Formats: sequence, C-alpha cells, structure tokens
Amino acid sequence: MPQTTANADAVLKDYYLTPVREQLNQRRVIMFQSKDPDGSPDTSKGETHAFRGFDKDGEDVQFAGRQWVLPVHVSRNEGIGAIAEGGILPTAGRQGWVDLKDTVRHNTGVISLTRYAIRLSNRDEGAFVKLLEKETSGLVDDISKDVCRQAYGNQTGALAAVTADGANTVTVDSVQYLRVGMVIDLVNVSTDAVLASARTITAINPSTKVVTYSGADATATTSHRLCRTGNWKKEINGLANLIGNTGVLHAVDSAAAGNEWWQSVIQDAAGATFSEDSGQQVVDSIGQQSNGDVELLLTTRGIRRRYVATLKSQKRFNDADSVVLHGGFKAIMFNEMPLVFDDDLPKGNMFFLNTDALMWVYLEKDWDWIDDDGAILSRATDRSDAFEGYLAADHDFATSARNKLGKYINLADDAAITWR
Repeated sequence: MPQTTANADAVLKDYYLTPVREQLNQRRVIMFQSKDPDGSPDTSKGETHAFRGFDKDGEDVQFAGRQWVLPVHVSRNEGIGAIAEGGILPTAGRQGWVDLKDTVRHNTGVISLTRYAIRLSNRDEGAFVKLLEKETSGLVDDISKDVCRQAYGNQTGALAAVTADGANTVTVDSVQYLRVGMVIDLVNVSTDAVLASARTITAINPSTKVVTYSGADATATTSHRLCRTGNWKKEINGLANLIGNTGVLHAVDSAAAGNEWWQSVIQDAAGATFSEDSGQQVVDSIGQQSNGDVELLLTTRGIRRRYVATLKSQKRFNDADSVVLHGGFKAIMFNEMPLVFDDDLPKGNMFFLNTDALMWVYLEKDWDWIDDDGAILSRATDRSDAFEGYLAADHDFATSARNKLGKYINLADDAAITWR
C-alpha cells in the first residue's frame, strides 16, 4: 500500500505564513491617526502631514484645576442711536460676556497576560508575535478607535436605542457601533437606572437589527440604551452634543432667551439625498450667524457616494476635483471645501465644521501607561501567575463657538454593518 498524507499526518508540519494580517478597520479620522513626520511636506509632490484629526488641527487646551473656563464675547453695546440736533443721547450699553465651563473625562484600557505567555512568546520559534508587545500596541489602537466613536456621540455613551424586546434579545435602531463580544449595559435614558449590567453580546443580525446578549433575560423598553459597561454619561463630548441648538453645553443653555449665539445650524433631510444646494444653505447659514466659515465637511461613504453620483451625471467630477488630506486621505471638494468620509461617523449625518471652533482639552497630551507606582506591569491582584497594566487619558472634546458648526441629519445613506 502506498504511503499517503493521511497516514503520514503525524510527521507533516503546518506551514504558517507571516506576517499576521490585519482584519480590523483601524482608520481613526476625526481624532488622531499618527505622529507628524519630521520636516514640512512637499505638497507639489503630493506629500502630506500624517493626519491627526482634531488632535492636530483643533485648538489645544492643557487642563489643570477643578474645571476649565473660557470667556466668550456674546453681545454688543446697544447704547447707540441717531438723534436730532441737541437731542438726548442713547442710554449707555455694554459688551456681553459669558464663561464656558466644563471638565475632562477619563478613558482607560486594561491588558492582562500570564507570565508564561509573556516568556514563551518572546522566543521567535514559539510565536509569530511577542504577546506583550502586541497586546500593548493593540490596546492603543482599540482605545483610540473607541475615542473616535465617542467623538461623534452625545456624551451619554449610548451605542444604540432599543426599539423592541425579546427573550435575551433586543431589537435596536442601529448596529453600527455594536460587535459580538462587547460587554454592555442596558440603561434607562430617562432615569439613568441600569436594567442589566455586564452582558456580553453573543450574536447580531445586521438585517433585522436583533442583538442577543448573555445572562438572564431583561425586559427592555424603548427608553433603554445599550452602552459599554460602566460608560453611561462618562464619555467625552462628541459632535452630536457639540453641534446642537438645544440643551446645556459647557454650562450654557442654548435654548434660553438671548442665548441664540450658542446654537448650531441643524437641517433635517427627511430621507432625501444630499445635494449641492441644500449643503450650501447650511454653509451660508453658518457663515451668516457666526464669526467664521465652514472649512471641512465630514460624512459617511454612502452619503458621499450619492453626492459623487450627482456630480458625475453633470460631468463635473474628475481627478482635479479631489485633494489629498493629512495622511493621504482623499477628499472630493464641495464648493472649495473638502468633503471627507469616516466609517465611525453615525449613518445619515453630515457635519459642517470650522476647526478653529473645536478644542482638544487634556491633562496630558498623549496616552499614558500608568506607572505612578514605579511599574507599568504589576502582578495580578488575585495572586494568579499573571501581570496587568492599564492605559489612561484625561481629556475631552469641546467647542468655543457652537454657532460655527452645523449638521445635516436623516440624509439618504447605506444600511449600517456591525462595527469593525
């Protein structure tokens, strides 16, 4: 009988290809992408700075003390007027000032490895990657990606809203920010009460938007939101909160009489496709009501593609209509303003931004591995043969001029897929 591979299986080797291939979406457009290169880019050769989003382009404010306070000029002296010869002078007026106030939020990420795993993977013949190195660099990517997601949120931490309840399932309005394996809470948006805590998402049906979770069944209602465990109302401010015409932001109520200066331009598309004229209306409204103009438009792939289709139909779109942004990201131009897509941006939205109106407030500029006790890695507190370490940042996203910002909501868009 001839020898076969089945009979000789015990002596055959597995042939592994290197390197490890990345399958996750690591784009982090809005906040930060990478460090700046040395020297200035040669734009004539298409060279660009590494894109760091508003960590680079927005205003930097280093935080200290109990809260940050920023005085803003909000009203004019109305003690002016035309009078008859020898007439009575107008009553003296005064300039108006208001303090914007807020504090920073705290984002953390934790790694844990056994001593044996660290030592074994340090030998090249034992593993493709050094586990400690990849766990630390991977955590930086993961927490940066999550902060970019937060930068589009409303500061509550809501990942999705419940639309219907089932047995160990909930139907949600969007699966865009959900992944199998995420650990979540179900929180009542009206009372902040936690209905179910530390439940793991075990399955997601993107078509029906049904999410299955672990543990005992909980009876959720449309008042409940899904958020990362423990994150409720602890995340940084995001554009959904910074760009608005209602509510209190940075200690100022934009709905109060006389506070119209603290309102953004909001346009509802009611499901329509984004068009050049509708976008220009938002741009013009922002320019008229504020001390600045729109510089950048952020949106989704689906909205951008629909807009590009309208340009093609008019034979007005070609390579000359695109530009290369920091880090090589390409953008089409909307009336001389770059229009960029971001996969973390919430579906159906387009944000109109003036980067001078956005601030990155931080205690320390960079993410830090906490070593205040003298060591980044510490022995596990449960006395197991393992080590733990964690990464932290004390920061927030903020605005100094809400009226320089605007957004288009409910635009025609593609269906969301689960988060990558």
